Amino acid sequence: MRIVVANVAAADEDTEVGRIFKTVAVPLFRKSFGLTQSRDTELVFRFPRRGLSNLEAQPYGFLHSLSDCETLYMVMQAEREGYDGAIIACFHDPTLWSARQAVDIPVVAFGESSLFLAAMMGLKFGLFCPSPLGVPEYEDKIARYGLKDRCAGVAAGYLSAADQERAMFDARPVIDEFVSVGRQLIARGAEVLVPGCGLI
Repeated sequence: MRIVVANVAAADEDTEVGRIFKTVAVPLFRKSFGLTQSRDTELVFRFPRRGLSNLEAQPYGFLHSLSDCETLYMVMQAEREGYDGAIIACFHDPTLWSARQAVDIPVVAFGESSLFLAAMMGLKFGLFCPSPLGVPEYEDKIARYGLKDRCAGVAAGYLSAADQERAMFDARPVIDEFVSVGRQLIARGAEVLVPGCGLI
């Protein structure tokens, strides 16, 4: 079985971001996926040519639009090349529904998969959002997936884009923030905690 992992970070080979993602992020993803991946499954990582090159670019809608087009193209190209499925490697689930309309192969994404798994693991889950700016979008996502009654709340940490990217090298500060915010969510009734970011 061959699966395309469609990343959302624009990462040209010759840029610092490209080198970091391909030498650090991809091995981390492979290690995580390897915990449940069957031996006959091949993961092929692809990156967009344009769009969001780092987390500092998150506020810019036009860069999201470029990344979304590239992500959708990667999924459609995967089907044309005979891949068995695609994973959109972002908690925001960009173009997930559009991709499912466009192709016949299965397409999953980090956000939807994580939230539904959390709902199976406990009566209530809590969602950790790296920044307060993302809370409204995450609350909308939970409602859109029909999981509002299963959510104990969305709580934010105060992690800058640089903090999140540095976590690929040293995760201790992010883990500390996650534990602190997680305690708040547990106090609100969460039995399962979901880190709301693919990198985290």
